[in-house]
Formats: sequence, structure tokens, C-alpha cells
Amino acid sequence: MQVVFLANTGHPVPISDALDHSSPPFFQESSKQKFESESKETRKSNRSLYDIHEGLSVALTQLSCEKYISRGLLHTPPSFKEPIMRILHTMLRVTDLDRSLHFYTKVLGMSLLRSKEYPEGRFTLAFLGYADESTATALELTYNWDTPKYALGDGFGHIAIEVEDVYTACARIKDKGGEIVREPGEMKHGKTVLAFIKDPDGYLIELLGKRI
Repeated sequence: MQVVFLANTGHPVPISDALDHSSPPFFQESSKQKFESESKETRKSNRSLYDIHEGLSVALTQLSCEKYISRGLLHTPPSFKEPIMRILHTMLRVTDLDRSLHFYTKVLGMSLLRSKEYPEGRFTLAFLGYADESTATALELTYNWDTPKYALGDGFGHIAIEVEDVYTACARIKDKGGEIVREPGEMKHGKTVLAFIKDPDGYLIELLGKRI
């Protein structure tokens, strides 16, 4: 949701609220300068002024917003843009690192991106994936040297991997010794074709075909 400055106060408000104000113009250069001159601490403490609360509707369409902005009546500071986020990795604890590395690289075709041992903490981290971590999500395997077994629990669900064809992928995985726990086919109450396999520690991995 976009916000604008009220020229008389310098405070940002939702566009829908600003349009209800019949007095002064909504934005002046001095108001923008006032915002940009605030210290980081002040911005942080006053962040509630800039947050948009749930349930607040916008009365303007994008076309209307552009019309008001072009007339110099509305302004949306760049610092209000939401930060870009992405998922970096998912971490699994494994009991035999060499066995897990073999499964994920030889059976599922991932590449070992990086790994590091931590002797003082007695654990090793290995990151795997289908592309560089700068552009794609990775799988982190944590191997604690002195932990022989884990209880998987009922909170964890599965990892999903996209494949060209679910049936072909399952056949290839079987040939390489992988365990299929749900044969490929349509999901219940839907048309999506999927399958489930297990890694050496029992973690479930869902195979899905490409979305059309």
C-alpha cells in the first residue's frame, strides 16, 4: 500500500486517508526533506507511522495514483518500499554425512556447493543445490559428529523438488537405489501429479512436475 506526506505536518498517511483531507496540498519538498533528514534511530522509533495496518483498504486504483503523482500532489518515498527477501536454505540434520552426500548428489543430482568442518563444535555443514546460492535456494546438511540418531517428529513435512516428469524421475531414482514411498500419480482431490521419496535419514521429499 502506498503512503503520502501531509504537507502541513510532514507525517506519512495512507493514500486513502490523504484524499479525505480537504485542506493543504498533500506533499511539499520541505516535507520530503524533513523525512530524509531524520536519523535512523528516529525513523526506527517512529516506524509505526509508516506501517500499514491490516484491514485498511485503498480507495485509489493504480491509475488514479499515477494521476495524483503526476500532478505533484502525492509522493511515495523510496524508503517505504518493502525489502526484497528470499529463502536461502533449508537445514536437515543427518547421521551419516557421506551417505547423505551420495544420495543428494548421485541420486537427486545436486551439486555440493560448499562444506566446512567445525572441530571445536564437533559438527560439519554441507550446502547442496541445483544452482549457485546467490540465485537459488540451497539445502544445508548438518552433521553432528556425536549424534547417532534423530527423532524426526511430526512438525516437519517435506522438501519439494521440481522435475521434468514425475514418472521418469521416479524410475531413475529407483534405478539408483532411492526409496519411493508414494508412487507417482495424481494427488487426492486434485489433478497435480506427484510422488514422495525418502532420504537416508527418513526425511520426505516430494517430486512435482513443472507447472504449466
